[in-house]
Amino acid sequence: MNNQDQVETEVSPYIPSARKSIHHHEHCLFSNRENMGRYGLNAQQDERNLLPSRHEQGTDEVDNVMSKYARQTSPVPVRQKRNKKKNRRNSLSVSNQECTDDDDSDSDDFAHQSLPSDFFKVNNSTSFSETRTRTQIHRNEEYNSFESQSEDYSITKKSTPQKTKSCNYMLLLFGVVCAIAAFYYNDITEAMQGKNSIHNYNQVNFKKDMNYLGEKYKINDNSILEVQSGISTILERNDTGSFIFVYNSRSVDFDIAQFINFVEDTAATAARYLRNDSTAVQPTVIHSSELNMQSHSELMNEYRLEVAKTGVMLVKDIDRIPSSLAMAFHYFCDEYNPLVAKSAIFFTLNLEQCSNISEPKSTHNEIEKCLAKKWSSVPKDNIKPLLSRVVNVIIDVTGV
Repeated sequence: MNNQDQVETEVSPYIPSARKSIHHHEHCLFSNRENMGRYGLNAQQDERNLLPSRHEQGTDEVDNVMSKYARQTSPVPVRQKRNKKKNRRNSLSVSNQECTDDDDSDSDDFAHQSLPSDFFKVNNSTSFSETRTRTQIHRNEEYNSFESQSEDYSITKKSTPQKTKSCNYMLLLFGVVCAIAAFYYNDITEAMQGKNSIHNYNQVNFKKDMNYLGEKYKINDNSILEVQSGISTILERNDTGSFIFVYNSRSVDFDIAQFINFVEDTAATAARYLRNDSTAVQPTVIHSSELNMQSHSELMNEYRLEVAKTGVMLVKDIDRIPSSLAMAFHYFCDEYNPLVAKSAIFFTLNLEQCSNISEPKSTHNEIEKCLAKKWSSVPKDNIKPLLSRVVNVIIDVTGV
C-alpha cells in the first residue's frame, strides 16, 4: 500500500447529508424510509449502524422541499434583496457543520421560487393591470355618458316651454269642445230619446189612448179601467187573458157601428201595447160566421202564428162559433199554459141572441148559460173549463 492509499484510508471522504426534517419520526411506522434523501442513502445506512444513538433520537434528516408549508403570497410580488452570499447546497465544502438558519432561508427561497404561487403572482400582476385599464375605460364612459345626459337635459329644458304651450292649447281646445257638448247635451238627448221612442209604446201611452177612447165612444170609466188593468196584467205576467164585450141590439139608441169601431180601436191599442210597437199593428179578426174548419185543431193551427205576431185576437159574435170549434178557445184562453204567451182574446156577444134569458143581464152566470146552450155538443167534462176561461172579464157597453 502506497502513501496515497494510506491517506485515503485515514481520511474518509465527505458525504453530504440532508438537512433536518421539520417532522418528528419517533413513532413513525415507516422508519425505514426516514433517511431518504437526494444524496448518500447507503452511507446514511452505514452511519446509522455505527451511531445507534442518532437512530434512537429520531432525528433523521430528509431533504424534502415539499415538506414545508408554502408561504402566503401577496397580489404584488415583492422580492427582498439579500446581501448574504448564498451557499450552494451541492457545494464540495468539507465542513462538518450542521445546517444553519441561512441554509434554511436558502432552501426556503429556493422552494419559494419553485412553488406554483410564483406563477399566480405574475398572473395577478397582469390581471391587476388589466383591471386598472378596464376601470379607467369605465370611468371615461361614465364621464362621456354624464356629458351626453347634461346635453340632453339642456335640450329638454329648452324645449319644455314649447311643450307647455302646446299642452295649454290642447287643454283650451278640449274645454271649448266640452262646453259646446254640454250646451247641446239636452237637445241631443231629447232627439235620441225621441228617435228611440218613435216605435215604442209604453204604459203611459196606452192609458192615454184608452182614456181617449172612453171619452170618444162615451164608455164608463169602470169599463175602461177593467181593460187597462187586464192588459197590463197580461204584459206583467207574460200570460194570456180573455175579454168579452157584451151588448144588446134591442136597446134604445144603440149604434152597432159605433160599438164595432170601439171594440176594434181597443183591440188595436192593446196590440200596440202588448207588442211595444206604436206602428199600426192590427189585431187578428175572426168572423164566426165565416169559419169553415172541421176541427178545433185546424182553427188553432190557422191563427196561432198570426196571434203571436199581433198579440190580440178579436172574435166577433162568439155565440155563432160552431160547437166543433169551441174547444180551440180552451187553449187560446188558458192562463197557466197559454197557446200564445202575452196575448189577449177579445169576444163580442149580443145578449139578444140568448133567447132563454127573459131579462138579459151581463153577468158571468147568465153568459155561461147562453154559451152552454149554443155549444151543446161539447162534452160535459169540457164545457165548464171552457166557459170559465172564455167568460173572464166582462165589458158591458150596452149604453153605446
